[in-house]
Amino acid sequence: MHSEITLPPNAPKEYADRATLWNAVELSEKGQKSQLARMLKASLPNEWSYELAEEVVRDYVQRNFVDKGMCADWAIHDSENDKGQRNLHIHVLLTMRPLTENGEWGAKQKKIYDLDENGERIPVIDKKTGQQKVDKRNRKQWKCHTADSTDWNSQENAKMWRKDLADTINATNEQLGIALH
Repeated sequence: MHSEITLPPNAPKEYADRATLWNAVELSEKGQKSQLARMLKASLPNEWSYELAEEVVRDYVQRNFVDKGMCADWAIHDSENDKGQRNLHIHVLLTMRPLTENGEWGAKQKKIYDLDENGERIPVIDKKTGQQKVDKRNRKQWKCHTADSTDWNSQENAKMWRKDLADTINATNEQLGIALH
């Protein structure tokens, strides 16, 4: 019934085109098994008009995803089940990488060096030689770990997004005088 791409302010304007956005996402990934997007699918009240659904979903997507830096490709669908009952619902496809201030794709993860009590990097020691390990290009190796560059993968966010959608739907229904079942 409706589809839209909502972008953060630093996104290139050409990403408003679906093919351009998702081609750029695919080109930004190096690994064969890279996750390109996150998908959210949720039911909407069947009593809602398309116009109301569009307004509420646009606000929800903006607040929860786009304001955090994600590009959101979303659609409102309406179908009937085999009993003839209406099934109003949304699909939201979200980018995984943050955009930098200049509109380029940022890293999903960042390397963080482990530090000793003096704030110095900790060398990786070769057990055989007792010396600091080096890589193939003779660069010294340091203990490190990776961390997500955003909190978008946290379970707390997933719970928050789910709760906010439920609260948004319930508040809208209350304003309209639609009884909750």
